This record gives sequence, structure tokens and C-alpha cells, in this order.
Amino acid sequence: MLQLAEIRGRQAVWQRREPELVADGAGLPACSHPPTSRPAPLPSGPVETCVCTPLGPMAWSIVGGCSAATVGAAVAPRLLFPRRVPLAV
Repeated sequence: MLQLAEIRGRQAVWQRREPELVADGAGLPACSHPPTSRPAPLPSGPVETCVCTPLGPMAWSIVGGCSAATVGAAVAPRLLFPRRVPLAV
């Protein structure tokens, strides 16, 4: 019963304050600032580093080959990385 009173109180406060909190946007400018170009390109992330390096395609083909040979994608990483490596499955 106490939660119901709290919820009703919040609703009443929101209904009372909504006009001043949610404006129609009439006073806002059309654009906050002119768009500019990026000063430098973004650095390569983990996906670009893995796929775009010379060894990237070979590593993916090895994983694919191990997956096909073991008939399971869960076993292939264990063959490639015998140490205990946390897998994101």
C-alpha cells in the first residue's frame, strides 16, 4: 500500500512539473553547431586489426578448417589455443 502511495505521489509531481520540464523546443536553434570533419581517422579497432593484418585471413581459415575437421565450433579454439582462454560464445 505504501508503494502505491509513492507511485501516485510521483505521478502527481510529474503532472505538475511536466510543462516546465518538457518544452516544445521553440527557443532552440535549428543546429547546435556546424558539422566539422574529423581531424584524424579513427585508429583500427580489434576487428580491423584481426581481419586486415596479413595473418588475419589465414587465422580465420585455420579456425574454419578446425571447425570443419572437428564438426564443432566449440572444439576448434581449444585446438588452436590449448591454454585456458575464456571464449565469448
